[in-house]
Amino acid sequence: MTANQVGKFPYPWTFDNTYGHGICQGSGDVHYVTYDNWRSIDFQGPCLYTLTRLCCGSCNRREDRFCPRTDFHVKVKQRPVGTPAYPLAYVDYIVVEICGYSVILDEGKWAVVETTHANYVPNPFTTYSSGVLSLPRVWGCENGTEFRLSNWGTNGIQFETKFMIIYNSPTYVRVKLSKKYKSKVCGICGNFNGNPEDDLVTRDGIDVSGYPDG
Repeated sequence: MTANQVGKFPYPWTFDNTYGHGICQGSGDVHYVTYDNWRSIDFQGPCLYTLTRLCCGSCNRREDRFCPRTDFHVKVKQRPVGTPAYPLAYVDYIVVEICGYSVILDEGKWAVVETTHANYVPNPFTTYSSGVLSLPRVWGCENGTEFRLSNWGTNGIQFETKFMIIYNSPTYVRVKLSKKYKSKVCGICGNFNGNPEDDLVTRDGIDVSGYPDG
């Protein structure tokens, strides 16, 4: 099934909680809590940031049975709403890049775009596969992974696979991730290794936990 062959759910499935799961969330002026429960990361930048992504570069997919086969990259766009003297920002929209698709979630609106460009962020709501709360729908990928979108509350969207569930509503995002991905992710949500003390370490190995937020 491709993005222009969108359909209803062919069958139901549930989140695979065999290994347990972790929760990361961002809310308000944005306050992020990591998978390992570091409370909290607060900053008001206006850009598109990596919330969580697969980062197991040393993982041998043929030999490591715990190495996830599905790559993903979840980004969060923040919207500044304050003043230079009192900077404020909220969650604007979410972009999920998974198996050749870009999925955009924004206050009850959604779009799914087929793309091979990792950093391509389409105009969310002028694409051929988009809508406003016209869900549920399901998409399939070549590697067998499937993802679906459904309504969540009045104007929220839920993105779901068997290993990850993302809830998005105005000024709020929540990621539920299987522990199969423990120590294999990076981003604002942290590395999910059970140790909150190293959640604020950059990909260059620099501990920024003592830096001021911003």
